[in-house]
Amino acid sequence: MLSRQWAHSTSTGDVYATGSLLLVLFDYNHPRFVSYYESNPRPPRPIVLSRVYHGIKASATQQEQAKILASVFALHLAVLDPEASAIETDLCFQLQQDSDAHFSYYLRRSNAFWRHALKAISEAVKEENMETKQHGRAVCLALFRTAGSLVHLVKEPHDVSEERRAIAKVWAEEGLFECLDQTMDKLLQIPEVTSEP
Repeated sequence: MLSRQWAHSTSTGDVYATGSLLLVLFDYNHPRFVSYYESNPRPPRPIVLSRVYHGIKASATQQEQAKILASVFALHLAVLDPEASAIETDLCFQLQQDSDAHFSYYLRRSNAFWRHALKAISEAVKEENMETKQHGRAVCLALFRTAGSLVHLVKEPHDVSEERRAIAKVWAEEGLFECLDQTMDKLLQIPEVTSEP
């Protein structure tokens, strides 16, 4: 039910509230739940992910649900402020890490997702001091982690070289290199961006 509400949210406040709750389900180290998980079993992440997919559209196949999920992230990133974008991009990264190959496949090919993700990076670095702007840093870091894992963690049955070509094509079409030209000086001020493996 929570993922259905999140997927159909149209206001920044709704996306932020529901996305924050979904994100907590994937963060076993969240300060509010560490003590709970010490005495209670953690739900396996694949089960949590399957429930998220089910909430997106129960009657769809898993492949269709993954495509819908990628489009929901694109729609949300188009309208969110930096604080909500930080939650959304982190949630996208967490789901992409745990999802089947279909979600990553659609993220790699989603022009709309990358158009709005690159816009989110550009907006995030407009903050005057990136060192102290937590939300802008979180947006950039989550998107760079997502991009890196989409390139390096191509899952079967997809061909590695084909998938890398697909994402490179989308990045070129949506202006990744222009975005980096405009934002690199600010991005280099974010320690996590320059030190992540």
